[in-house]
Amino acid sequence: MGYVPNTFVADLNLSQQGENDLANRFMANGWTVTTTQDKDFFSQYDLTVSRRGLEVNVEFKHDVLSDATGNACVEVSKTVNGIKKKSGLSATTAMFYVFKFGVKDDNYYAINTSALRTYIKNNAHVLSRTSGGDGGRSNLVLIPLDTFKKVIKPILLKTE
Repeated sequence: MGYVPNTFVADLNLSQQGENDLANRFMANGWTVTTTQDKDFFSQYDLTVSRRGLEVNVEFKHDVLSDATGNACVEVSKTVNGIKKKSGLSATTAMFYVFKFGVKDDNYYAINTSALRTYIKNNAHVLSRTSGGDGGRSNLVLIPLDTFKKVIKPILLKTE
């Protein structure tokens, strides 16, 4: 049985479990990890990973519905009271986005945030858009998973 959306709290907990697993994978490979889970409404990034003087901010997204939809869903903004606001991809300061797709795939896919923004901008005419999440206020771009994995070519962070 696939994932059934439940509540904001349940979705947040599932996402934080994935974020913690990602942090553990980085630490197992010698990275120091700092999380922003203790910060309320912090939209800039989720993790800071550092090693040998290199520090990188990471935005983590667990797209649990991708098993059913076949798409990678990217939040690009929000519309609140008819006004478009920065959110998701337009708000993050992270250098990399890391996605976990569905509940069956244990792998993580990392892509440079600038490359993801450029891909969406250059392909806006062919990508589907929808709204959802947060009371339907999130503006979302859908990228077919095959396209995401083959054309955009994210870095695959495999299960060890």
